[in-house]
Amino acid sequence: MSESFALRHLSSPVALDEDGLHLTPFVPLPSLPAEILGEIFIDCLEEEMVSPDTQSAPLLLCNVCRRWRDVALSTPSLWSSLAIHFPSHRRRRNLYRNWLSRAQNTPLSLCLDDSYIHSPDHSTNVMIPTLLESSSQWRNLKLTLGHGLHLIGLLFRGDSREFSPKIPSLEKLTLSIENLPDNVSLSFRDIPKLRHFALDLYRPEIQVPWHQLTTFRCGDITVYDYLEILQNSCNLVDCSFRAYHRLFSGDRPPDSHVDHPRLENLAVDFEDRRTLVLLDCLETPALKSLTLQLPTESLFVATMLSFISRSFIHLQTLAIAGDDGTIVECLKAMPSLVHLKLSTSQAEPLFIQLTGKPDFLPKLESLHVVLNGAIVPGSAFTVSLIIGLLRSRWAPQTLSVAQVRSFRLASPLLGMGLFGELNSDPELRRLKREGMVVYIGIWDLKDVFMETLWSSPPPPLGAGRIGSISRLL
Repeated sequence: MSESFALRHLSSPVALDEDGLHLTPFVPLPSLPAEILGEIFIDCLEEEMVSPDTQSAPLLLCNVCRRWRDVALSTPSLWSSLAIHFPSHRRRRNLYRNWLSRAQNTPLSLCLDDSYIHSPDHSTNVMIPTLLESSSQWRNLKLTLGHGLHLIGLLFRGDSREFSPKIPSLEKLTLSIENLPDNVSLSFRDIPKLRHFALDLYRPEIQVPWHQLTTFRCGDITVYDYLEILQNSCNLVDCSFRAYHRLFSGDRPPDSHVDHPRLENLAVDFEDRRTLVLLDCLETPALKSLTLQLPTESLFVATMLSFISRSFIHLQTLAIAGDDGTIVECLKAMPSLVHLKLSTSQAEPLFIQLTGKPDFLPKLESLHVVLNGAIVPGSAFTVSLIIGLLRSRWAPQTLSVAQVRSFRLASPLLGMGLFGELNSDPELRRLKREGMVVYIGIWDLKDVFMETLWSSPPPPLGAGRIGSISRLL
């Protein structure tokens, strides 16, 4: 396949007839300089950690033509990301070695996964020396560990109870550990450039330089442990975690109070009502974005109002899942809000306020609402309510009120007649023609509030398509 033919397929708009046949002839493209072609190839990478597959970049690019293969193999950044799964057979180990050699001296992003191994494995032993040769280039490292500490022991060369790796260039670390044996510590405190840290479940035995971090993600952590971490993380800007409750004698509340002047983005999934005590212990005057996944029957309003007034927050982005219609009282105290995302069982109070009160959320530019339940016949939730809201906020009567430019209304329920009526409404069509971005329909992935930190494990080894790797690399 020639380069110009491949580029035409990638970049030229075509017209198709009803049978999918080309109607518009391709216009030949000149050969691009190798540097530009290499940058295009890098943009073809689909994942942060690349699993070798002949049906996706970069291996797919090596199969197009001789020049593409030459450019791909001579572009180190194209090979600077790699997901390695253990156990691995000889052919795949050779692929890993060749892949890393193509990266040359570029900073590396590596995913190392031994979650399929339940006992020490030979393939891990023979692969580790190759990995350690490039450890000074590791910038982003994701470790998914199964039972035992075999991989940790090989990588970090500690004694049987304490491991303290030296990875001088590492900036981002993600850990998922299925089982950390008792009395074992894993210290990353001596990593001078570490700024981003993510952990599936907080364990005090895993130590990091908290004062260096700007980003922290955690699957599960108690309110008490989080407050202690926050006190030690003076440079933290972005934080996301799931808060769960830990019982103490007498079920006492935490006695700490944290004033954090730099935290800008906070996302919390609350396990139950007891974990809402976290907001009573925080002051975050720099906070710009807040995402909260609330427990059912949370009695949230008083806690939220106290948090806002105490911190003098000027939020720009707010996302709340679990509202029962009472969030309007909190929103009255947030005139700086620009973006609002809400999962609620009762959207009518919000829509009524936005329609009739220009001083309610006067800076709002985007509104995203996910309906949790069915619309009750005879309720205030009507086509005229939605259209009136959009019309009034698209063309506000005063300059002090911002224009709502984006509106999304989604529901997981199928067959909602109201949605059909809305989408066929002439006024809504007019607003779309004038430039308002509107979606009214079925729930999809854009309506998720807090993305999970830990994706599902990769397919078992052997399922990937690596084809004639020796020829490609």
